[in-house]
Amino acid sequence: MNERFPIGWLLALAVFLALLIPTASSLRTFQVAANRAMAVTEMISFLAAMTNYANTYGTLPKGNAATVFASLSGENPNKIVFLAVGAKQINSAGQFVDSWGTPFQILMTNQNVVVISSAGQNRAFGDADDITFAQPWQSTNLLSAQPVSPK
Repeated sequence: MNERFPIGWLLALAVFLALLIPTASSLRTFQVAANRAMAVTEMISFLAAMTNYANTYGTLPKGNAATVFASLSGENPNKIVFLAVGAKQINSAGQFVDSWGTPFQILMTNQNVVVISSAGQNRAFGDADDITFAQPWQSTNLLSAQPVSPK
């Protein structure tokens, strides 16, 4: 009887681990989807902040991505915070980063269209898992932000 007790526990542990493996896989899939949803939410918030800045000052903020982010975060003439984010969303260089810790790419075209891109889970720009949104700055309708297909 003493010999069966450890075997029973080992069998129970094996069954538990077998059940846990698909759960871990599902959890990973859920985490990827959650990170992607968070990146999309951050990008739409950024575009809304850009629109509000432009509507307030009549122009888009100038400079590189870190300078633009600082302008939206309150470093502007009236000290207005257009975009408030948590500490995890800012890297040591002051850049606005996505859920994977990669700085967002921000482009302002000659046609006054703001384009923001996340490199996605693989942290490399220019492939199928990138997330990109574009919005004309004149628009005050947040829903006008349009997803853009990867390059």
